[in-house]
Amino acid sequence: MWFKKTKPASPSPNDVEDFVKWILRYGDDLESLRRLYKRRLDGFVDVNWRVIKKEIDEHNLTSADALMMRAGTIAQFYEENFRQIVDVRGGIEFCPPELQASAVMMLVKISVMLYLAKHKYGAPIPEELLGMTKI
Repeated sequence: MWFKKTKPASPSPNDVEDFVKWILRYGDDLESLRRLYKRRLDGFVDVNWRVIKKEIDEHNLTSADALMMRAGTIAQFYEENFRQIVDVRGGIEFCPPELQASAVMMLVKISVMLYLAKHKYGAPIPEELLGMTKI
């Protein structure tokens, strides 16, 4: 008999590392991006956590405003420099590995930063905005 895996409960957003790793591994909004790396899920989680941790540390992202501003900056960069290239190729899944990895990483950063702003710092971010990284 096949059993569907149940996802564990989300850790507290105050434990940023565990919370972010949970989002990376189980967050519904990241499913379409995570699926591209399903055979290397541990690597996907580890690499993205390290990149997000570096962003948090280097940009002092310790408030909802700081997280939302940084997410906005990354989103604008993606729109101006990646969106058209990705769309011309038919979506992220059809991009060469280097382009795919860069695009996924930016979209993951945006989503995770918004989740942290909402759940750790109480920012009033609508759920539909959190789903914007779906492809």
